[in-house]
Amino acid sequence: MADVTEVGFIFQCVLCGSFSIFAVDALCPHEVALRARGISAGIGASHKTQQKEMHKSQEEILEAIQQRLQPPMEAQQAAASAFPDRTAMMPCSTCFEIRENTMYFAWLDDVQSRDLPVLLCPHVAVTFDADEGPPAYVKKAGKWILAQGVGPKDLDCKMPYNLPAGQFRALLPPSAPPLRPPCWKQVEKDEGAPPEVWEARRQLIGAAVLLATVSSAGTSEPKPKAKGELAMRAPAIGEASPWLPELMEAALEAWQQNQKSNKSRGKKARAEGPGACYVQVPVLSLPEAVRPLLEAQLQRAGLRSSHDVKQPELTA
Repeated sequence: MADVTEVGFIFQCVLCGSFSIFAVDALCPHEVALRARGISAGIGASHKTQQKEMHKSQEEILEAIQQRLQPPMEAQQAAASAFPDRTAMMPCSTCFEIRENTMYFAWLDDVQSRDLPVLLCPHVAVTFDADEGPPAYVKKAGKWILAQGVGPKDLDCKMPYNLPAGQFRALLPPSAPPLRPPCWKQVEKDEGAPPEVWEARRQLIGAAVLLATVSSAGTSEPKPKAKGELAMRAPAIGEASPWLPELMEAALEAWQQNQKSNKSRGKKARAEGPGACYVQVPVLSLPEAVRPLLEAQLQRAGLRSSHDVKQPELTA
């Protein structure tokens, strides 16, 4: 029997802007074959299942998987908004390295950390076109290949799940680049930020993770199915985060203003891609610009100030 094929999607961390790919579902040959038989049975009792029925079956399953990340109604709402508000809590090695100032792999290899949970941060599923859902990728011979939707044909992936941001620069033009932790060996411009800026970023990571976790608690109740609507393959991935677009907009506006007032420090803000859904400016780029908004959101949720969140516990 053929092996099950992993189906993955591109995610981007809202906080640091780094890209990753995570397998969220799978293509089972038996399931594809069963659906294909149903398709061929509708053509005629004597009709034998052909390759085109197998291909159509796989396409329908991939479309159902895509809807887990962006259901039809939410896709329409996202197309009308410049800032995505649906996030999924996923591991982020970059945010971990910013918070701990140590390499992620070193922490994973440490015997003392093997039984500890991994830090989860809010991520958005990336789309490259307003009329398309997040592109689905399948893993073949260790490489992620585009199987459904609009996106790069294949992906350059670094273990364990990191995607170098450079491969998306043309398709998803950023205003501010993803953050690069000081513990990285490469010399980066952002590493020149003073220690207090990095400390503020560490505090904001803890506060944002806490707010995202609390905000999503108890909001995963399945919605009533509309008349004529097909049942979802499995529960939707991620939760609506109404507080998130406000932070993203504040980060973008602050970055654009900063570039206008001091052009010598970097490039001007670039226009976002046509209909693409991604993080144009990481929330941590200018922590002082988003801190007041995050403080207000924490207070509404009955949580403590981000000034008090210095070393948050790792999230399960």
